[in-house]
Amino acid sequence: MVLLPDIPVIDIGSGGAAALAAACPERFAELRQAAVRHFSGPGLFLDDVMARSWLRRGETPFLAELDRLASMWHGAGAFALNGCCDFSSTSGAVVDTQGNFRMVRVVDWRLDGLGRNLVLTSQQGPAGQFHALTWPGMVGVVTGLAKGRFAAAFNQPPQPIHHLGRGGDWLVNRVELWRRGGLPADHLLRRVFETAPDFAAAEKMLSETPLATPALFTLVGPGTGEGCVIERSRTEAAVRPGPAAAANHCCLLPLQGRSTGKDSPGRQTAMERLLNFPPASLTWLAPPVLSRDTRMAAVVDPASGVLVAQGWDRSEPATRPLILTL
Repeated sequence: MVLLPDIPVIDIGSGGAAALAAACPERFAELRQAAVRHFSGPGLFLDDVMARSWLRRGETPFLAELDRLASMWHGAGAFALNGCCDFSSTSGAVVDTQGNFRMVRVVDWRLDGLGRNLVLTSQQGPAGQFHALTWPGMVGVVTGLAKGRFAAAFNQPPQPIHHLGRGGDWLVNRVELWRRGGLPADHLLRRVFETAPDFAAAEKMLSETPLATPALFTLVGPGTGEGCVIERSRTEAAVRPGPAAAANHCCLLPLQGRSTGKDSPGRQTAMERLLNFPPASLTWLAPPVLSRDTRMAAVVDPASGVLVAQGWDRSEPATRPLILTL
């Protein structure tokens, strides 16, 4: 019987991604190796050069941090990994009978080994402490919890179709992205966790800050009725009040295209079955939300600070469940 590893809880204060990489170098090295396997060496080099140029021209406040991370990477890839976020996700702002929200979250990514290398960071910003479920080498935040303030997650929206096949469409979309400025969505979410004092401020920032690309945000707060899904274009927003679920397609904004991951409508429908039955554990995780590419599942409660999370690889648990009251 294989003993599954624990998800480590790592306090990096205000040190950011470089501090996390230094705190767990073995996990950082495994992420580098997974990126090389996934993109290939030459592909990763080209993507890194273009992503570096784009991020330097953009509006990220974390450029110096990216430079420090790249100096630790030992080869191309740090900028490429932080400029893509090619993952699929399913999220829900679920509510109980008293109107209190929790966030339910699943992340799928094709990089093997991410499940067993999942970490929970404790970080510090001007608005206070927050925690992020992440991987060494990642600068932005895709899933986070700030006890007493809010919890939030970022999902990718549909990718425009240019009728060049999946690979050709991906390349055209990447070139169009590199030509534009703006703030990456996961970098915005980190800035929100660092600076937003409450749910209302977080909703305003996620709705109004110009972005480099469209995005979907799930946001829940500790107060009654504080839950929503925010659909974003680069400059506009449409808010679906909770209870609400999100996968990788839009319900309100007219953003058409190819959804990231498999069966986005089916995953969202499955998540919607949980909306009025807020789970406190991960027993609900099943196909189609669970897939071979699932790397993380979590339930977070911003009011109580309870967080339940587990890493997954190839449709199997890759870590023991982490159950914390923060």
